[in-house]
Amino acid sequence: MENYIVSFYLFSFLCYLFDGLFIKSRGIIKPEFFSRIALWSLGLGFFGNLYLIMKHILEVRRLPLTNTQETALTLITLMVFIFLILRYKNRLPAAAGLLVSLFSLIGLFLLFYFKRSPLPLLPALQSKWLIFHVTSCIAAYGFFAVAFISATISLFKRHPKTTVLAATHRCVWAGFFFLTLGIILGSVWGKSAWGHWWNWDPKETWALITWLIYGYYFQNCSSGGGSRKMLLLVAIVGFLSCLFTYLGINFLLKGLHSYA
Repeated sequence: MENYIVSFYLFSFLCYLFDGLFIKSRGIIKPEFFSRIALWSLGLGFFGNLYLIMKHILEVRRLPLTNTQETALTLITLMVFIFLILRYKNRLPAAAGLLVSLFSLIGLFLLFYFKRSPLPLLPALQSKWLIFHVTSCIAAYGFFAVAFISATISLFKRHPKTTVLAATHRCVWAGFFFLTLGIILGSVWGKSAWGHWWNWDPKETWALITWLIYGYYFQNCSSGGGSRKMLLLVAIVGFLSCLFTYLGINFLLKGLHSYA
C-alpha cells in the first residue's frame, strides 16, 4: 500500500510539472486538464495517508504522535488537507500543488525507506497532555508549511493574485494560534513531568524563536507596518525555523525532547 501512496504523489508532481512546463506554454491542451488530474491524484494520496493513520491506530492503539516518524505522517496528511481545502476554494494556484506533492513525495519516501516497527510508549510520553500538545504543534507546522508554499509562490510570481496573499496570511495566523496553544500546553505538561514550566530545552528554545518570528509577522501584518515582500520573507524564514525546531533539534542537539 505504501508504494501506491508514493506513486499517487509522484504522479501528481509529474502532472503539475508537465502542466507548468509544456501545456501552458504551448497551449496544446487546456491548462486545467493536467492540473485537475494532479489534484485528483493528490486527493488519492491524502486518503492513502488516512488509511495508514487508521491502520496505525488499530495496530498500536494510539495516535501517530509519539516520534518523528509518526508525526511526519500526520504532518504530511494535514498539509495536503489544508492545500486541498484552499485549492477547492480557489485560494491557491495550481503551482502550489507542485510543491505540496513534492514535499509529500520526499517525506513519505524517506518515511517508508527508514520505516521501523512501533516501540512501546516511553514513560515520559504516557500522559494525557501528549495528544493536546503534539497535535497543536503538528497543526501549526502544517499551516506554516502551506504558508511557506504560498509565500514562495507570491514572492517569485511577478503579479501574484490577492487570494494567494490572503491564503498566506490566514495560514500564518492559524499556525501562530496553534503554535501558541502548543507552547502553553507543553509548559503545563513540563510542569507536571519535569517540575518546571520552562526548562530552556533546545526544542523549547527554538519553538520560542519560531513563535517570535511569526509574532513579528503577525504584529506587522495587523498594524500594516510591513511591506508585502518583507512579510513573505518572514513567512519563509519562519518555516525554516519551524523545520529546525521539528527536525534539526532531533538530529543535532540533545535535550529533554530527544525521544521525539
